[in-house]
Order: sequence, then C-alpha cells, then structure tokens
Amino acid sequence: MLANRTAQDIMRSDVLSISTETRAKEVETLLATHRVSGLPVVDESGQVVGIVSALDVLGKRPTTRAGTFMSSPVVAVGPSATILEIARILTEHRIKRVPVIGREGKLLGIVTRADIVREVAELGGGQ
Repeated sequence: MLANRTAQDIMRSDVLSISTETRAKEVETLLATHRVSGLPVVDESGQVVGIVSALDVLGKRPTTRAGTFMSSPVVAVGPSATILEIARILTEHRIKRVPVIGREGKLLGIVTRADIVREVAELGGGQ
C-alpha cells in the first residue's frame, strides 16, 4: 500500500554529490554525463548544505563555485517520511527532488518526482 511506503523504500542510495568548491563547468558536465537535473551539495563532513539544479548553473561562469549558486537551506526528508509526505513537500515547494538525510545531516539518498510517479503507477495509485 502506498501510504505505508517510505523514503527509505524508494530512495536512490547511489547519489552523486558535489562540494561547495565544485566549479560550474564540472557541475554542467556531471549533470549531462549522469543525466540528472540536480545534485546535492555536501560539506567536508558529508552534511547536505545545498542543492544545485540545472537551472541554477545556467549562465554561470565556468569557474564559479557551486557554493555561490546552490539553493540553501535544503528542503530534505528523513528516511521514515512517507511517500505521501514527500509528494506534498515536492508540490508545496515546487521542487523536483529531496535529499534523504539521516542523523547529523548526512546524505542517505534522494527521492525525485519521477520516483514518486513510478511508485504510484506500480502500486496502482495506492489502491
């Protein structure tokens, strides 16, 4: 049942992330190469400090560092957030992805709108 599924059940745990020092040119390359539209930004300790989307990087000088154009603070969820809660957050904030973070703000995974749609389709709309 859809209502019982959580972020931990559907998140992608093999998440590519970048640092605040990653330059715009490298961000563009990573987005294109991995066919994703956004990346979590983590600090030296692995805490999520921002998100960079394809829109954020457009028009930036190649040497501009991600820390200057990332979106922050981050809208994130914990691993026990339900799919319905995540869908509400994505809709309310008009965002495409939420990092799933554990204790101390460490990145555990990511859930995208496409993940939610896929889950709903597989479970027949939660019926």
